Amino acid sequence: KALYNILECSDLPNTDYRNLWGDEITWTERNSGRIGWLFFGTPNERSTAYPPRDFYLYFIQPFDTPKIKDNKLPDEVFFRLSEKDETFQEHLKLYAAALELASTSSGTKKESYREKASENLTELTKWLREHLLTAIDVTYQGQKKKLLRWLQGGAGSGGTINIRDTVNAVGSACLPEHFANLAPNYPYFSILLTTKSIPQAAQDAIRGIAQPATRTKQATAVLDALELLDGDKLDPTKSQYAKHIIDLLKSKGHGQVLNRQELIQFIDDVPYFLPDKFRLEPEWAAVLLAALVYSGDAVLAIPGAKFDATGLNTLATTDISDLTKFKHIERPKEWNLPAIKALFELMDLAPGMAVDVTQGNPAPVQQLQKTILERVETLVMTRHQLMNGIHFWGQNLFPEQEVEKLTDAMEKTKVFIEGLQAFNSTGKLKNLKYDADDILAHRAVFIKLREVEDLEAFTHEIIHFTQYLSLAEGYLPENHGWVDKSKKLRDQVLSDIRKPDKRKSAKFKLTITEKLQALRAEYIKEYMTLHKKVRLSHNQDRAKSELMKDYRVGQLQKLTSIDLLNRQQLIQFQDRLGKLKTCFGLTEKDLENDPKCPHCGFWPGMEPTGYSADAILESLKADLGKIQKSWTQSLLNNLEDPVVQNNFNLIKAKQKKLLEEFLKTRELPDEINNNFLQAAQEVLSGLSKVLVKFEELKGALIPDGSPATPTEFKERFDQFMNDILKGKDSGKIRIVME
Repeated sequence: KALYNILECSDLPNTDYRNLWGDEITWTERNSGRIGWLFFGTPNERSTAYPPRDFYLYFIQPFDTPKIKDNKLPDEVFFRLSEKDETFQEHLKLYAAALELASTSSGTKKESYREKASENLTELTKWLREHLLTAIDVTYQGQKKKLLRWLQGGAGSGGTINIRDTVNAVGSACLPEHFANLAPNYPYFSILLTTKSIPQAAQDAIRGIAQPATRTKQATAVLDALELLDGDKLDPTKSQYAKHIIDLLKSKGHGQVLNRQELIQFIDDVPYFLPDKFRLEPEWAAVLLAALVYSGDAVLAIPGAKFDATGLNTLATTDISDLTKFKHIERPKEWNLPAIKALFELMDLAPGMAVDVTQGNPAPVQQLQKTILERVETLVMTRHQLMNGIHFWGQNLFPEQEVEKLTDAMEKTKVFIEGLQAFNSTGKLKNLKYDADDILAHRAVFIKLREVEDLEAFTHEIIHFTQYLSLAEGYLPENHGWVDKSKKLRDQVLSDIRKPDKRKSAKFKLTITEKLQALRAEYIKEYMTLHKKVRLSHNQDRAKSELMKDYRVGQLQKLTSIDLLNRQQLIQFQDRLGKLKTCFGLTEKDLENDPKCPHCGFWPGMEPTGYSADAILESLKADLGKIQKSWTQSLLNNLEDPVVQNNFNLIKAKQKKLLEEFLKTRELPDEINNNFLQAAQEVLSGLSKVLVKFEELKGALIPDGSPATPTEFKERFDQFMNDILKGKDSGKIRIVME
């Protein structure tokens, strides 16, 4: 009972046979659990009703020990309590006595004896925990050592405090050679796997086969132990276990299958995968079969389902318990080499790569899948571009009806090649469900796709020309001859480029490029001519500057303070002069990438180009003299008016002298000072200015735009004059026309 407690037998698989429990110890060299029996008694006392297992741990009775013959069997380990002190024996006697008295008593006495029994059992358990390592002898194949010595021999870590783990560690130290003899070809695992953890680890490994990108550390450890990995790639041909299955399957006749009972056999009611050769758990067999499904070497059948390489993801989600109950495996279909060649040909890959696939080379499959992904992306993008329109020189190159037909065909092909992504291994390609004609039927779409790509690439090559020319059309006046020529070339190019036979021609593309280059060069010459015409040169700019500083401009500027003078003339003069722009740095190279002058932004369509800047400058020079002369004469006329003459006696003598000198010389003084301006303003103060705009006069004389007789014209004019002079002294009115 004390031994039962310290070995925690309540946690072990129970049997209906007294003193017998299922146990599992670690085969340290292979990092795997082995199942056996833990028995309180001698071998001859163990019931034969229970099937043999890989090992037996016997705990021999410390009193009245039966005589036993040690046959030195490799699967038996004996534990004997060889050193018992008085404390141990005293507590054992008291425990036995208390149990005996409890069985013959009743009431409070019975309970009291039970408590005594429990107290002594506790002390017994405590004693065993404290003395187990030194008080127990362990015998294996005739070799007897203290339990502690077996641990020092390498079992366990030396720091184990759990008694059952300590006992199991002794078993691990004694039995590795026995386990190796039982299963010499058993895998070497890098992580510890027990009978409880094997199903989950096997399930994880199968998921790692189907989805290598998310393969866990545990899955990798299992696949590596089963020799299924070459680096990080799955390669069943490297595995002695998988190759043996392949050989067995190949030995079958045509149409025959390899049944489960040929792979899974029972040893003492425990199922093993080929126990005579490998002695692996059925879960590892399921992993091996999943690897062969992946590689295309086998098709796995379980009750209600069958898995080939295309169903690998479904297989990975099937419970491991169902997979271990598989019915049989069979050969996959023969290679459909013409279809696989057609698939590589469709993806513009060497058809000869298909032969490498049939020889198990995964590299062509990887290249194929990479190309499929690229083609799907290209189809999606091109279809999207077609639906949005491929624009060239401001127009869509494809009519709506052609776009609809093309996009429908591209969508069908996209769906088709997306389905090919499922065939991402040599094994899956062996189950390719299309024939060569089905695959090559999509060739026309890829030909069309290349045409669209070539056309789009060509439009991108010359887009800088077309964008340039479109901008250039907007900069020149609409009636300019170059604009008409550009529009005609655009219409012709758009018409030709929509014809498939034309747009495939390299000569056609070269011709278009040359014509666009020539048209751009012609624009640059036209623009340079207009720019030179309307922009001032360096010398002309200097002349403009001199005109702006002319003394007459200063005279007129000061005279604007006299209300009777038509100051609008000076404003218009200055405005025209100010609009004359100077730019003499433009070169043809400046216009190669931008059709507008980078220095002054000259826009011929928005500026008058009928007259040259030089002609306008000369005209302004003449106009300045005319304005000065006109203002001088107007000022003279007003000062000589009798009404104004009466005012001369009202101003200071010095001011009067300035005006009289002006009237005498008939010319304005070069420097008009404030005295002159003040004198003129005071004598003219009695006069009033009436401003008449030309449009007002025109509306009064010809209100409906129709011809008028001289009499009508005169009457209308008189009426207009009467209207603007109404209530005013006409002798003091001066009319100024704008």
